[in-house]
Amino acid sequence: MYRFFTNCKIESINRIIGVLTLKVMNRAEITVLKIVHKESFSGTDDKRLKAIQCYVDPNGILKVKTRILMRKDTRDFLYPTILPSRHPVVEKIIRTDMKN
Repeated sequence: MYRFFTNCKIESINRIIGVLTLKVMNRAEITVLKIVHKESFSGTDDKRLKAIQCYVDPNGILKVKTRILMRKDTRDFLYPTILPSRHPVVEKIIRTDMKN
């Protein structure tokens, strides 16, 4: 998505081609999660999030603080992303993970 827009703005000789980098894919994933959050929640003050301790990470993603912070594990495991249960993107993520 970003590559397409960038390539539209620059001369054809300078266009970016080839395999997508991990950095580009992570940026796209963060953008999609932000869109899902914006469509589903009103921020950390959302009434559905009052029962849990949540915060916004440096990338702007809503995360929940778990009780297992003393465990040595990945940051994404210790602070999972908050996702709505009935959003089309979330349903597609679940279906994709179930197939793999």
